[in-house]
Amino acid sequence: MNFKVITIAMLSMSTAISVSAQTIAEEPKKEKAKYAENVLAIAPIQLSENGVAGLGFSYERSLDKAGIIALYVPLSVVMNTNSEQRLGSNAHYNDPMVYVMPGLKIYPTGNQGLAKYAIGPSIVFATGQRTESIDYYYAYPYSSYAPVYPTYITRQHNILGMMINQSLNINPTPHLYVGTEFGFGFSYLNKLDGITQQTTGLVQFSFKVGYRF
Repeated sequence: MNFKVITIAMLSMSTAISVSAQTIAEEPKKEKAKYAENVLAIAPIQLSENGVAGLGFSYERSLDKAGIIALYVPLSVVMNTNSEQRLGSNAHYNDPMVYVMPGLKIYPTGNQGLAKYAIGPSIVFATGQRTESIDYYYAYPYSSYAPVYPTYITRQHNILGMMINQSLNINPTPHLYVGTEFGFGFSYLNKLDGITQQTTGLVQFSFKVGYRF
C-alpha cells in the first residue's frame, strides 16, 4: 500500500515539475534594460587650468549598437576668480575662457549598465582673455631708487591642444544620467594677442547631470 502511494506521489511530482518547466520555457525572456543613445547634460561643477568657477554643457551619441564608441562634444565657460593671488593685491580680473572639446568616449564594456567607465581623446579649442602684470619703474630725480608700480594688461588668449578624458557614467534609470569626468593634456598652440607662448598644461574636471533620449 505504501509503495503504491509513494509511486503515485512521485509520478504526480514528476508531472508537476515537467509542466512547470514547460511553462517557464514558453514564457518570453525579459530583455535587459536598454539605455538611449543620446545624452544631454549640464555640469554645475566645472573647473579647468584657468580657474574653478565654471559651467558646462555636453552632448553624447553612441556610434555603434554595442555602445562602445560614442561621439562626445562638451562646451564650458570657466572664470579665473583667483586673479588677486596671481597678480597681487587689489587685482580683480575674472578672465573668462570658453572651451569646446569635441572627441570620443570609449566604453570598454559598452555603455549599457548602471555604472560604466569610459576613456577617450578630445581636441581642445579655447578662447578668452588673460590679464598679466607688467612692472613699471619710476626713477626719482637725482636718485637711483626706482619703485615698482604694477600695470595690468588684458590680452586675447587662444589655445589649441589635446586632452585625454576619463569618466564614470552612472545611469540610475533609463533616462537619468549622472557622471564625473577628469581630463589632462597639453597645448599645441598657446597665443596671447597672436604671439606664441610656451606649451602649457591643460586640465579639466566636471560633475554632470543629464537626460538620456
